[in-house]
Amino acid sequence: MIAEEVTEVDEQSLPVIDGLHVAEGVRYSGGLELYTSLLGDYYKLIDAKTTKIRQCLADHMIRDLTIEVHALKNTSRMIGALELSERFKELELLGNAQDQKRLEEKTPEVLKLYQSYKKVLKPYGTVDEASLRTGDAATLKELLTRMQDAMDGFDLDGVDAAMAELETYRMPECIRDLMEQLRACVADVAMEEVIRLCGEMKERLQGDHSAIPREAEP
Repeated sequence: MIAEEVTEVDEQSLPVIDGLHVAEGVRYSGGLELYTSLLGDYYKLIDAKTTKIRQCLADHMIRDLTIEVHALKNTSRMIGALELSERFKELELLGNAQDQKRLEEKTPEVLKLYQSYKKVLKPYGTVDEASLRTGDAATLKELLTRMQDAMDGFDLDGVDAAMAELETYRMPECIRDLMEQLRACVADVAMEEVIRLCGEMKERLQGDHSAIPREAEP
C-alpha cells in the first residue's frame, strides 16, 4: 500500500522548507515526487486564489468563499502547511456560520500568511523562461480549442493534458493575465469559465500580430 511505502521514507533525506512539515506533506500526497509537483501547483495558484477570495468577501458571496477556503484547507494540509490549513479551516467554519463580520476581520490576516508562501515555494513553481518553447498563434489556438472541446465533453484528462502542453510555451503578452485565470479555473474544474477564457484567449491571439511570427525570408 502507498501509505506503507511512504512511512518508510527517511525523513532526514527530505528537503527542509520553511513553514512546511515536509514529512507530513509527503505522507498526505503519497510520495516525494508527487509532493514536489504539488508545491509547484500550489504556488502557481496563490495570486489567483487570493484575488478570488477577496472578491467573494467584497461581494458578500459567502458560499463561494467557503468553497474556496475549504479546498485550500485541504491542499494546504497536503503540502504540509499545517498552520495555514488550520487558519483556512477557521474561515470555513465562519463561512458555514454565515458570519460576514468575523470573516472580514479574519480573512485579511489569513491571506497575508497564504501570500507569504510565494517566497517559500517560488523555487518549485517558477519555470525557467529559457526552457519554454515559442509557439505561434495557430499552435496556441489549437491547444485552447482542444481544451474547450475536452471541457465541453467533461474529459478532464484531456483538459489536464492540454493545460500541461500549454505550460511548455512562453505566453504572448496579450494573454498572460488570462493564463493565470485559466490555471485557477482548470484547478477548480470551472467548466463554463474554462470554455469562456479559452475563447477570449483565442480572440486576443487573433488580433495580436506580435504573436504571429513573420515568415522566414528566402
